[in-house]
Amino acid sequence: MSRRDRPAGCDDDRSACSAQSTAERSRVWIVTVGEPLPIDAGGQRLHRAGILADMLAKRGHEVVWWSSTFEHNGKSLRFDRSTRIVASPNHRIWCLHGRAYRRNVSLARLVNHWQVGRAFDRLIENEPQPDVILAAMPTIELARSAVAYGRRRGVPVAIDIRDLWPDIWVDAMPRPLRGATRAALWPYEQSLRATVRDATAVLGITDGAVDWALAKAARPRTTHDAAFPFGYDPTPPPAEDIEAAERFWDEQGVFANDAFVACFIGSMTHRLQSRLLVEAAALIPAAERSRLRIVLCGNGEARPCLIEKARGLEHVLLPGWINRAQIWTLLRRASIGLLPYPRTLDYVRSIPNKAIEYLSAGVPIVTSMQGDMAVFLTRHACGSVLADEAPEAFAAEILRLSREPMALADLRSHAVATFEDLSAERVYGRMIDHLLRLPRPVQAAFDAPAAPAMVRQ
Repeated sequence: MSRRDRPAGCDDDRSACSAQSTAERSRVWIVTVGEPLPIDAGGQRLHRAGILADMLAKRGHEVVWWSSTFEHNGKSLRFDRSTRIVASPNHRIWCLHGRAYRRNVSLARLVNHWQVGRAFDRLIENEPQPDVILAAMPTIELARSAVAYGRRRGVPVAIDIRDLWPDIWVDAMPRPLRGATRAALWPYEQSLRATVRDATAVLGITDGAVDWALAKAARPRTTHDAAFPFGYDPTPPPAEDIEAAERFWDEQGVFANDAFVACFIGSMTHRLQSRLLVEAAALIPAAERSRLRIVLCGNGEARPCLIEKARGLEHVLLPGWINRAQIWTLLRRASIGLLPYPRTLDYVRSIPNKAIEYLSAGVPIVTSMQGDMAVFLTRHACGSVLADEAPEAFAAEILRLSREPMALADLRSHAVATFEDLSAERVYGRMIDHLLRLPRPVQAAFDAPAAPAMVRQ
């Protein structure tokens, strides 16, 4: 009898049962790499997996979060071997070891994912069996292993589609190399199709992402397949951190209730086209610049180029990486949030986490994105969708909204209303309820797993 079939606290002979029912208490695995962990330094906020794990643990469920020793955003190793951490009485984290990598699109990253997948395969056999598994895709390796384990043990597994791998790797290549890249990534394509086919449920950040995955496996949509957008926790940081952040922005010249502030917060990669924002700032007439601040926050390979482009533009600030309190404070001084993301397949089917972060502070969005993001902004009237991916389009809209306070106020009121249904508590509360209702799959015969490796705990 599984934990889902008997009261929590019962042993196998049904003695010493507690009053709490299994409908209220389950063992959940979350398999997601690439997100900040509660142990990370720098005051980083938790993302989707971290918030889900925290909510589940606080509701009395047992959570094991399978993550990585490699910290993706900072490109550094947390540990030099697979390591288990106790985050809270109901929440443990396994950091699975894989080599470091410097570039997001690289062979070294693929090697890291293979190594992390192997570590997962070894270690799961020593863990108590879960009642349900949520596995993010990417990585394909971890998602495939989670689904295989679920079929072998009769455990429901939901795949959470975050990025459209391996398609986006092909799109990132120069056109002459795309055919060869697609051929080289064919094993990943096959693994993805099998993973989607065998999963109990396909979830995703948008309906477009769910439909993309189901189309890969030529599988019809069922009631178990559903979209859950990114949710955001609007809880303020500690008061002393906010005070320090207020001083930080005052020193940067970004004052409360002073200038019109257009901000971007995110990774400064060439693919995200953050250069468009500096080029747009250069098009702002000199007479208008004193009342504008264009604040571009984050790190990445494109930042040195952006700093050079911004030389002499006193209304442009590039403060680098900022912490949670600094983000929270900046958004409450911001007039609009900028999203210069490309019109590629993965972004066409995405509503980025950054958009929800802007809306959490009532900040309207200005973007060149199309697809799901454009439909979302139009439906909720909480931002502007630009006709062109061009600096001229960004500059014109920044100027328009800075000159039309009534139009800006209208967008802001809609942003506040839109976020009411996108708080982490609402979005992930629904997601948790959905996960815990998934049915057990029919078990399949698999070869016996390899023996687990020795790890530090």
